[in-house]
Amino acid sequence: MNAEELLRLYAAGERIFAGVDLSGVDLNKANLLEINLANANLINANLSGVNLREANLSGANLERANLSAASLIHSNLSNANLEHADLNDADLLEINLSGANLSHANLWGADLSNVYFLETNCTGANFSNTFLVDAVIEGANFQGAQIDTAIFKMPKIRFREIISRYAAGERNFSGFMVERDDIAPGEHWDLGQFKGLDLSGIILRNSSIQDIGLYMEGVILRGADLTRVDLGESHFEGADLSNAILRETRIFQSVFEFANLSGADLTGAGLTESIAFLR
Repeated sequence: MNAEELLRLYAAGERIFAGVDLSGVDLNKANLLEINLANANLINANLSGVNLREANLSGANLERANLSAASLIHSNLSNANLEHADLNDADLLEINLSGANLSHANLWGADLSNVYFLETNCTGANFSNTFLVDAVIEGANFQGAQIDTAIFKMPKIRFREIISRYAAGERNFSGFMVERDDIAPGEHWDLGQFKGLDLSGIILRNSSIQDIGLYMEGVILRGADLTRVDLGESHFEGADLSNAILRETRIFQSVFEFANLSGADLTGAGLTESIAFLR
């Protein structure tokens, strides 16, 4: 079903769309108050990769729905039923989940920054590797939830420390604010000074490298996970980003001249005012 058909039927009074397939559909700012996508026969609705930014889904029944990699930024899911829903890797930045039912939902790797969890039922939900910075959780029930690897703060780390720890075998640096090292008076960082640095497979999910962005020329990031990394005003000339994951990565006014992006996943990436002459 496409967006036009769904919105037409909804406007005509239809509310039950059990097991519907809306994968990849653009429903930006749609008003779908109390829509019902659940199915008594457990045929799950497919909304993977759907765009529901700023949508109104208050009171919606999304039980067991597949919302993996969906974008729901600034959407209203208050009092919605998301029991057993799959929100794996979804972008849920600043959504309203007040009074919602997330019991046993899968939120692995989702961005839940600044989310309202007021009186939300999160029992048994999977919050592994989720980003919960500045989330409001008053009155929420997390009994039995997997939340030990969730990220509640964005710690700072210097770029040279990442290089050192990477060389020692560490790969996961999710949720870090990556800073450049202190520079003595009269010194400066040069473009290309890290050319050839191999950080293949590094995980920087939900991190920010803006402060060092200008110095990434020629860096090897093959297969790196840069999901939702803030790369604003970065310089990746000649960098190897083949097979890298850049899903919903924030790329504003960045330079990718002669960079290798073959096989890279750029789903939902914002390339506003960026320059890319790719090889």
